[in-house]
Amino acid sequence: PEQSVFETPPKNMIFIVVVYLMIVLLIELVRRRTMRSYEAEHLRQQRAYQIELEQAAHKAEAANVAKTEFLQRMSHDIRTPMNAIIGFTNIALKQVISPEVKNCLEKISESSEHLPTLINDVLDISRIESGNITYEPSLVDITAVTDSVLDIAHGFIINRDLQLLIHRDE
Repeated sequence: PEQSVFETPPKNMIFIVVVYLMIVLLIELVRRRTMRSYEAEHLRQQRAYQIELEQAAHKAEAANVAKTEFLQRMSHDIRTPMNAIIGFTNIALKQVISPEVKNCLEKISESSEHLPTLINDVLDISRIESGNITYEPSLVDITAVTDSVLDIAHGFIINRDLQLLIHRDE
């Protein structure tokens, strides 16, 4: 007998198609669940990373505040005795003293007058890091700077039997 195109397919063919469609559907369901699980894990990792970054930023800010407070306290704690050294050295320089003692007191005076600059430089580093300072270049007399360094370091150099030579074109 001839079969018509519109005849019903065999039962096993319907079963195979149904099984195939169920497999395709199951595969799609597993794929979607896997994607959702992957997306959820990815979001969880992003949130954890964001929290970690925020905590690190808070710690860095707290450390920066602590450093600034330390520098300010250190500045005050050093300036007070330093001002006493400068003041008493100036008083001693006004007394009648031997040239050798006067030379030593002048070196103490000159050295101690560099300390406020050093303290200000340390504080400036903090200001630079926080973006609260601008750089303004200025001219310096390099000869005067090197002479000052030699004068200040003279005692150190002699006590250690060293020699410091500076060559400069004048």
